[in-house]
Amino acid sequence: MEYYKCRWIIEDLFRVVKTKGLNYEKSELESGKALRKLLIMTLMAAVQIIKLRQARDGRSEQKTGSVFSRTQVRCMKDLLPRFEGKTDKSKNPYSENNLAWAARLGGWKGFASQRPPGAITLYEGWVRFFNLFDGWAIARSLSDLWIFASKLAQKSRFMGSFTEFEK
Repeated sequence: MEYYKCRWIIEDLFRVVKTKGLNYEKSELESGKALRKLLIMTLMAAVQIIKLRQARDGRSEQKTGSVFSRTQVRCMKDLLPRFEGKTDKSKNPYSENNLAWAARLGGWKGFASQRPPGAITLYEGWVRFFNLFDGWAIARSLSDLWIFASKLAQKSRFMGSFTEFEK
């Protein structure tokens, strides 16, 4: 009976890999070696999405770090408040260490009357997150560059005033 329960996880994995998800079947690669490499990368991504699905109800002990890096979790801390409602019922009930916390990006509102998101909804949220993450990372690096330039400008003003004092 335990093996039969695993069947649905495998079904979800293949749904994510195939047409409705990562679309492995549409690959135009021709060599077997290239197809195998693509399949390995596709399965690695699909497993991450399945982890999100398994953690969606908060009963899993999976940690956010098992799917996302520390920098990505920091980005989520900045972004997730935008995906929450104003009422207590629509706030994310999970701590940031629980992987279900990240599942909110799939469009799941978290209401008891709403079905939890499936693997494809989570895949779409996963793609959305990585698009947002790229923009967040660029903005952060520009911000860091601006801070560095400001400090450099302050230092050069200070040095300029010091050299004028010597004259």
